[in-house]
Amino acid sequence: MIPDPAILAAPGALPGGPAAGGALPVLDRDLVCVDLETTGGNAAWHRIIEIGIVEIDRDGSVREWSTLVNPGARIPTSIAEFTGITNEMVADAPTFEDVHREVLARLHGRLFVAHNVRFDYGFLRSEFLRLDVRWTAKVLCTVKLSRRLFPEHPRHNLDAVIARHALDCEARHRALGDARVLRDLLGVLQRDVGSVRLRDTVESLLHETPLPPQLPEGLADDLPESPGVYRFYGADDVLLYVGKSRNLRNRVLEHFAQDHRSTKEHELSRQVRRVEWLETAGELGALLHNRRLRGSAATWTLRLAAAPDVGGVGRPSRAEIVELDALEPHEREEVYGTFRDRKAAKRALDEIVRAHQ
Repeated sequence: MIPDPAILAAPGALPGGPAAGGALPVLDRDLVCVDLETTGGNAAWHRIIEIGIVEIDRDGSVREWSTLVNPGARIPTSIAEFTGITNEMVADAPTFEDVHREVLARLHGRLFVAHNVRFDYGFLRSEFLRLDVRWTAKVLCTVKLSRRLFPEHPRHNLDAVIARHALDCEARHRALGDARVLRDLLGVLQRDVGSVRLRDTVESLLHETPLPPQLPEGLADDLPESPGVYRFYGADDVLLYVGKSRNLRNRVLEHFAQDHRSTKEHELSRQVRRVEWLETAGELGALLHNRRLRGSAATWTLRLAAAPDVGGVGRPSRAEIVELDALEPHEREEVYGTFRDRKAAKRALDEIVRAHQ
C-alpha cells in the first residue's frame, strides 16, 4: 500500500522494475510520469483524490512524489472499492490548492507522460484553472505509444501492457504504483525496440498537431472534452461554420486532421482564424444557438424552479425537466443544457446529483 502522506525519494536507483536504475536517458529529455485517482471520469464535475509523480531527468536520475488529496466531496462507493481510497483516508489530506505549487514545480519544463494522457492532463488542467492558474505541457500518451509500436496487439490498456511486458505493479489503481509502471515501461521499450526507434516514434507522436499554423498553439489544450457547440471564424471575424458535438475537442481537431480532411474542410482549415465554443450539459447544446440543427423533434432542458415564498423571499430550490419550446424567450436565459428527450435530461440530472451528493 502506498503511504498516505506525501512521499519523497532521492535520485538514483529505485526498486520495482527494469527501468528503476540510474540509467534511463530514454528520450534525451526530462520526463514526468503521472497518474491520478479521481472521484469519477468527468474533469468538469469530478475531483482528484490522489496524485503520483515519477520525475526522470535526462541523465537517468529518478525522484518520486505522491499525496492523497481531499476532493471537497464524497468519494463514491464504487471508486473507493476500485482504488482502496476511502473518505476517511482523505479527510485530513491537503486540498489541491494546498499542493498545487508543489505539483507545478515537479511538472515544470518536463514532457508529461501518462496512460490515456488526456484524462490525467485534463484533470490537472481543470484543477489548476479553478485556481486561475494556466498550465500547459507537451504530452505523451503511452496508450498511443503502445499502439504505434505494437499494432498487432488489440488491447493497450494498462493491465494489458503490464501483462505483455511482464511489468511489476505493487499497488495497482493507486497513483504512485501506476506511475511507476510507466517509468518501467519506458525502460522496457528502450530495451525491446531500441533507443532510436523509440525516440523516433515518440517524436512523431509529439508532432501530431493538426492545428493550422494561424491558430493559437494552446488551442488543443483549451478545448474541453465535453458536449457543446463550436464556431469557426475567418478574416474580419466572418462566421464560417457552426457545429455541435458530444466531445468538442475531438470534433474540432477532426476538422484539421490531414488523413481524412475533405476539400471543404481543407478550405475551412485555410480560412479559419478563430475558434469559439460553448459547453453544454447535453450533446444538443447547439440547438440553443442554431435552430436549423434542431429539426422537428422536441428539445428538453433543465431549470431551477422557485419555491414558495418563505418569509417573503422566494429562492430556487427544485430542478425541473421542461420542454425548451414551452419556455418564454426570457426564461431560456436560466436553463441548463439541451437534450434530445426527457430521458436524456433525467440521466444528466441524476449524474449531477451523484457527483455532488
